[in-house]
Amino acid sequence: MSYPTTHQDIGVTLAMYAQAKRVGDPKAASKAFLSIIDELSCRGWFERFPKSLPREVRTFFYVLHADNQINNGGFAQYFFNGHGEHAEEAVKAFKEIGAPKTAATLQFVMLSFPQGKYPKTVDEYDELLEKHGEQLEFLNDENLNQAYGNLGEDVEELIVLYVKKHFDKFGP
Repeated sequence: MSYPTTHQDIGVTLAMYAQAKRVGDPKAASKAFLSIIDELSCRGWFERFPKSLPREVRTFFYVLHADNQINNGGFAQYFFNGHGEHAEEAVKAFKEIGAPKTAATLQFVMLSFPQGKYPKTVDEYDELLEKHGEQLEFLNDENLNQAYGNLGEDVEELIVLYVKKHFDKFGP
């Protein structure tokens, strides 16, 4: 499977995911979903998907990218890699797809930075780490990172349902 390169391709890939889930093929579903995540994880992903895209498509990107980063390496990875730039949008996006606990958890982490100022770039993260290293240890707290994954909200399924609901914004 080639990686999706446009929002229309993502709509098609999500349709493949949904079909694989319907027929009970978790391997195919996972492969379709991971192809989207892989594409979005590449550096410069948002520049390829500008703010001029429909709100629903941007919501999809914010959720998928934040969820992948946090599940893959915890909150430390999300902010260390400079993704705080889109943290506020991700909180709104989690709420929009029906994941309020996930949104609240990310919001809690954002407010837990010294003076409630979370880093939006890699440089800001490095600067915070240099000045307040010990205060950032909470980002590596296993309980916090595990709690994120155990909120009872299936973000993957919620994003698929969201795309189905707004498929006209995604499809070719």
